[in-house]
Amino acid sequence: MMKWMFGIYLAGLVAAPGAFALDATDPGAGPESSHARAVPETPLGVRQARVERMMRELERKFTALAAALEKTEKEQADRLIKAFHESKKMLLEDRMKTISGLLDDAKLEKAGAEQEAVLDDLKSLLELLLTEEDELDKVRKEIAALEALREQIAEMVKAEQLLLDENRDITDQDKELAGLEKQIEKVKDLIKKEERVVQRSEDAKDKGLDELNKVADEQRDVRKQTESLASEMNNQDSGTKPGAKEMTEASQKQQQAEKDLGQGKAQDGQKRAEEALAQMKKALEELEGEREKVAGMKPEDLDKTAEKQEALAKQVEQLNKEQEQNPASESEAMENAKQNMDSSQKNMAKAAGKMGEQQGKPAQGDQQEAKEDLEKALAELDDRLNELKQQAPDDAAAQLMAMFEEMLEEQQKVSLDTRVLDDKKSKVDGRSQRAEKLMANKLSGEENTLSKKAGSASDIIKADGSSVVFDRVVENMEKDLVQVALWLGTQKTSTITQEVQYEVEMTLQDLIEAMKRTQEQQAQNPEAGEAKGGG
Repeated sequence: MMKWMFGIYLAGLVAAPGAFALDATDPGAGPESSHARAVPETPLGVRQARVERMMRELERKFTALAAALEKTEKEQADRLIKAFHESKKMLLEDRMKTISGLLDDAKLEKAGAEQEAVLDDLKSLLELLLTEEDELDKVRKEIAALEALREQIAEMVKAEQLLLDENRDITDQDKELAGLEKQIEKVKDLIKKEERVVQRSEDAKDKGLDELNKVADEQRDVRKQTESLASEMNNQDSGTKPGAKEMTEASQKQQQAEKDLGQGKAQDGQKRAEEALAQMKKALEELEGEREKVAGMKPEDLDKTAEKQEALAKQVEQLNKEQEQNPASESEAMENAKQNMDSSQKNMAKAAGKMGEQQGKPAQGDQQEAKEDLEKALAELDDRLNELKQQAPDDAAAQLMAMFEEMLEEQQKVSLDTRVLDDKKSKVDGRSQRAEKLMANKLSGEENTLSKKAGSASDIIKADGSSVVFDRVVENMEKDLVQVALWLGTQKTSTITQEVQYEVEMTLQDLIEAMKRTQEQQAQNPEAGEAKGGG
């Protein structure tokens, strides 16, 4: 109820009688004056000053009512506080004072332009107060918040694994070196075998399919050994050991080579085998570099690892505290994730203390537990994200369709008004007339509003994750709308502006048609709806 009262009050501001109606023939328009006046001297100035007083009163009510609602209706209070801050950012009161001065000085053209801008800001403030956040908005915000948190935690998992590796390299130096040496020898052996496959592929080019099949069989044997070593390296410490990624990629290239050779494509098979060989040599370089690094480590290096561990523990603690302001903070998944983060931080702190006392081996257990706690937090977030994304798609599609249809209708109107303005535009001493400038500024504001709607549509698409192609198209359309708004702001209504406006209309029509086709296909084949379309 209180929110609607505020909306009515603000709506009264927007439609304040006569305050935003300019008349160049107003008999009260006095002579120009360069000094400020305490009391307005024209009827227009008096009416504008009344609006200014209403704005001051409104801002006082913002804070008073927000305080009264804080305990009983926190969401409404937050909305009022946000509106108050927005009004401050818009500098509405100061701008209204400026308009009063311009009116008293009979600078009607400048005053009119500024009044149009203030009106647009007041309307956006009114929309902020009266528009309830729907369920889809809440879902999208929660998804965005959870995804941002998930990314941060995933980085911390990697950081903790690296610190655990450092501890092992220092504390278990001989064991780590022996393990690296063993892997280096295995990679060297596989490189020799892959070199033989490359050579045999070359030799078998002109010997027919039977000979190529024999090379394919040999490539299969080498591929299985490569996959086995890659799996060993990946399972060890979650794939953080040097060379693991390269060996995995080598096995994938070998599989392609095996397939090509078996199909008689000797040249393609040889090329893929050579690519696999190059990846294996990269893995060998990384392993040898790691061996050199580990061999140079000393026991006192554990102090530096302890410092880094303590710093990471503080980062986890700070991130956990920040979640109180997270839009998803009230969900069960978030509560569980926060508990896991808290446990991880405590284990990290214990590990740092032990390493500081040169107890590297015992600290490894704490580090492993800290990493596992973070992984549990990730699992909680993933479960919640999957649940939310199952709720969002249909609602998101419906909202996007409605937005695009509304934007198309609005753009068609602005495009028509732009053409009419360009046809009727007249010049006086090389300058557009005041009415034409005001109309161009109005159209510029409408295109700016459409660009913001395009930005909102892009946010929905990103949160829904349904279409990379749609996202790129909408982002490009947003840029076009911003450009058109800039051109109209300088009274540029010529062919180039109209052409870009037409492109925006065509883009919106294409988006609407594409979404309709997708909906029709999903209606005919409900199972296809599970695979999100569009890109």
